[in-house]
Amino acid sequence: MPHSHAVILLILIILSAIIGVLFGWFFGDLSLQIGWLGDLFLNALKMIIIPLIVASVISGIGALGDVRKLGRLGGSTLLYYGFTTAVAVFIGLVVVNIIQ
Repeated sequence: MPHSHAVILLILIILSAIIGVLFGWFFGDLSLQIGWLGDLFLNALKMIIIPLIVASVISGIGALGDVRKLGRLGGSTLLYYGFTTAVAVFIGLVVVNIIQ
């Protein structure tokens, strides 16, 4: 059952968050010393996002076989992707500047 894997993953994510909070609560100084590991992980995730999205778009276009099939739907999809990306960047910049 595919849904059981999703439930297990959700439970593990919640459990990991709880363990992280407890670790920070009881071992605060140690967690500050190894905080660079979390920063490294998040930066690695940020670096993989754009290549992953571009690869999936290219793979989707390539799966069509005939580029003429792309047509209007493909153009509107790329336009929608570009617009939502611009909105996400704008919201991110506004929130970062507000919170600082």
